[in-house]
Amino acid sequence: MVLLTMSTVQSVWQGALYIFIFGAGTVVGMLIFTTIIGIPFILSMKRKVTGKSLILTTGAVSTLFGVYYMYNLGVNDGLFRLWL
Repeated sequence: MVLLTMSTVQSVWQGALYIFIFGAGTVVGMLIFTTIIGIPFILSMKRKVTGKSLILTTGAVSTLFGVYYMYNLGVNDGLFRLWL
């Protein structure tokens, strides 16, 4: 996004201002998103069984999605053919 926008700015100061605003917005957005995702973990820590099962389930789903994404990108979209 930054590289695409840099071709449209008129001066170095506009580019620097854009990078600063884009970076600050990205940090704030990730902070809010991470806080929202972390709320169930905080609320479930009172119950050890629920907290542990939530952590294990989240880890398993994340791992399965990662494997699916790598397979889809590498095999179906042909990324692995670049090296073979």
